Amino acid sequence: SENWGLITYRTVDVMFDEQTSGASTRERVAEVVQHELAHQWFGNLVTMDFWDGLWLNEGFATWMSWYSCNKFYPEWKIWQSFVTGDLQSALSLDSLRSSHPIEVPVKRADEVNQIFDAISYSKGSCVLRMISAYLGEQTFLEGIRRYIKKHAYGNTKTEDLWAALSDASGKPVEKIMDIWTKNVGYPVVTVTENEGSNTIHVKQNRFLRTGDVRP
Repeated sequence: SENWGLITYRTVDVMFDEQTSGASTRERVAEVVQHELAHQWFGNLVTMDFWDGLWLNEGFATWMSWYSCNKFYPEWKIWQSFVTGDLQSALSLDSLRSSHPIEVPVKRADEVNQIFDAISYSKGSCVLRMISAYLGEQTFLEGIRRYIKKHAYGNTKTEDLWAALSDASGKPVEKIMDIWTKNVGYPVVTVTENEGSNTIHVKQNRFLRTGDVRP
């Protein structure tokens, strides 16, 4: 639990044997420890305004745990595990009709626990990784520094994050990213070539595991 200044862990999340524990155990311990440490900034120092911004806590802490693991242990090639782990978890859940947007409206108290899932954690971290790649790592980190500095000891909405990143990069981040956080699912692009007319036709639809989406 990411209590401010007093993080508590289960024993299994912090203990490993250097002689017998495998690589996956070491990675899990490093990831969990750094996830909860990240919450000291993302969740405690700066807290989401309401539950529809949960991903600002959990998506950020998830992304930061992978980012810091990669910095501390580059030999682990941790981003490869991210693709087979968090990315695939997000894609799997988001391909269902029952999925929800990253910024999901919460109207009743009994809906809160339902959004602590792969969308808030894994898809949230995936879109952060995506915008970091688009803006460039250093520009992205500068935007995050501005976001934390401006909103320290306060509450934020997703648009506050986009504003900080836009300020740091000079790019319309909110316009780019709203479609990824306010909408459910992700696209599949189908390209058809017509050799007779020497043209191609590009079609984009939401990807569903059942494959029954119509144009």
